[in-house]
Amino acid sequence: MAGWAVGQVLRRTAPIGRDVGATADLILTSGNSPEQGPADATLRLAVFTDYRCPACRHAFHALEEAVERDSKVRVIYKDWPIFGPPSERAASIALACAEQ
Repeated sequence: MAGWAVGQVLRRTAPIGRDVGATADLILTSGNSPEQGPADATLRLAVFTDYRCPACRHAFHALEEAVERDSKVRVIYKDWPIFGPPSERAASIALACAEQ
């Protein structure tokens, strides 16, 4: 019963969630990531990927098809090398290629 009471008090007094607006704006407007799509897009989509991630690789084609169907999407590619040093190396090579 005490656990239930504490839960009720916390539910009414503790903030649920947090405002991530500033972080989202920073991710979407940083300008230092490769981007694809129209500048006047109605949707900006940040995609976090790892070049060695099988799930990322598998989902990439579906994402490309969806973006092609809706021509008002701007995709911002964010490297998130979670599979160790080889992933970090792949991300740095990709970023260097994007700058060329």
